[in-house]
Amino acid sequence: MYQIKKVFLNFLLMLKNIFAKKSKNEKAETVFTSGSRKSAIGQAASLDIKNKNQELINKVQNESKELVKQYYGDTDKTLELIKSKNIRVCRIPNAKKILGYINEKPGFIAPLRNGKAIFLNFVLSFLCDKKLVFKKTSDAVFVFSKKDIDKFYLASQIYKFIAYSNNLPGFEYSEQEKFKKLYSKPDTAAFDRLTAGDIFAIKEVIARESEAADFALSLNQEEQA
Repeated sequence: MYQIKKVFLNFLLMLKNIFAKKSKNEKAETVFTSGSRKSAIGQAASLDIKNKNQELINKVQNESKELVKQYYGDTDKTLELIKSKNIRVCRIPNAKKILGYINEKPGFIAPLRNGKAIFLNFVLSFLCDKKLVFKKTSDAVFVFSKKDIDKFYLASQIYKFIAYSNNLPGFEYSEQEKFKKLYSKPDTAAFDRLTAGDIFAIKEVIARESEAADFALSLNQEEQA
């Protein structure tokens, strides 16, 4: 768990450093929209991943903890509880490898579009439902392998699901795609091509990922205390 958090923080630090450099040389006129909230940033924009709506974040944390703690450590019962929240849960063989073809990872997957959605719908309908479905959009879903699931990783995915259900920003398809491309291959050339606006566009995705990691880490620390 510590190593996962360390890798993520190193990635975040790289983004912040690049943002600081580029924001000095360009004027980023980016408009962020989430529901009815809009905000514009200019040259002095800052990659502050702390969401202004702290009250809603606290609500998500409390709801996540309440859900996780009901059957903490019992994966099967926890997954059944998740299903009761009107979200699909699929366990498939070789989940990591299969999802890797579309740059996704096991866990909570927000709605996808186009080719990625077609692929995911086809795989899940075939492996979980024993039928074929072809759709250009997919619903939010949990996808795991049939092997044991680390309870802390599961907790982090539950946090993201609860955040999504409470309409916290950061789950929009375009922003998710930008983040995943960077995080999967964080090479120097890719970072050099980023604009300050690009980084600002994914700041809410980064916020949710950071919160999910912190949530799982807090459970780990409670257990060790």
